[in-house]
Amino acid sequence: MVFVVVSDEAATISSEMLDADGKSMAPAELETATWNELRMHASFPKASTTIADERSDTPEGSFECKRYIVTEHTPDGEKISTFWFAHDRPGPPVEMRIELRGETVSTTTLLRLTDGI
Repeated sequence: MVFVVVSDEAATISSEMLDADGKSMAPAELETATWNELRMHASFPKASTTIADERSDTPEGSFECKRYIVTEHTPDGEKISTFWFAHDRPGPPVEMRIELRGETVSTTTLLRLTDGI
């Protein structure tokens, strides 16, 4: 994810999926969302969420985080989403993992921070 345009009201974000070797799997997609819409992405049901303090080690460095584990029962089986939100950084999680039926199906890791975001 790269924040390409930022205003007081919204942000335009370029998202690109990479494989384990860092190669693009598809062209980057642009999406514009308000800050409230982005904030709501991190709103989880209390009954199915556990929260703990935990360190996340990423290529950009180590971060003290709040780790959220969200367990959902979906038609495809149990889905467990884990998010690490850095205490001292606003924005998306520095790390994220999605598991379906006990198998990791998606991961996201902070690679690099740039000035201004």
